[in-house]
Amino acid sequence: MAIWKVTAKRKFDSGVVSFSPGMSVEIQTTTLSTSFWTQAVYRKAIAERFVSEYGLKCPVSKFEQQVNNVNFDYTLVSK
Repeated sequence: MAIWKVTAKRKFDSGVVSFSPGMSVEIQTTTLSTSFWTQAVYRKAIAERFVSEYGLKCPVSKFEQQVNNVNFDYTLVSK
């Protein structure tokens, strides 16, 4: 198991989805690949954590659409 810190790199506000630089969550995965976010199960988990942890009002599915390597950094915390 690996733990990744997912951190917003930039400010984003579509009117539905919003996040700011520095907002971050930790996600547990079974992979050490930095492209783990390309897998649907991890994109959804990341979106769920952000919505839950920050009390965001947007649907998880809309936040999930913004999970990519342009908007977020992925740092391995532990393996």
